[in-house]
Amino acid sequence: MTLCDNRKIDASTGLRRLVREASAFGPSLEGESRTAVMALTAQLKAVGVNLNQVVRAMNTGLVPSSEAILTNVQACAEQIKRAEAMFVSICEPRFQKARAALSEGVGDAK
Repeated sequence: MTLCDNRKIDASTGLRRLVREASAFGPSLEGESRTAVMALTAQLKAVGVNLNQVVRAMNTGLVPSSEAILTNVQACAEQIKRAEAMFVSICEPRFQKARAALSEGVGDAK
């Protein structure tokens, strides 16, 4: 049985996914994984918007710069770095597997 048969997808879809992963664009996610990553992305985007608003307010003098605000902004930045590292840790093994499959030949990928 081939990789496409195992996943119940046609060869065209399988090849697109393989090329996407081998190009380091990340895996093609489905089901719960896709929903979780989309929710995380929405949350990170909201945090980014909030951070931009805080920094803009500080730069225009609407909010005085303070150690507490700086500490919270730095904590948010650290959380974002951890989320990025988590996503990379999810994508990297699939990237390596896809690259190996392409170097061996698409038909041989398991």
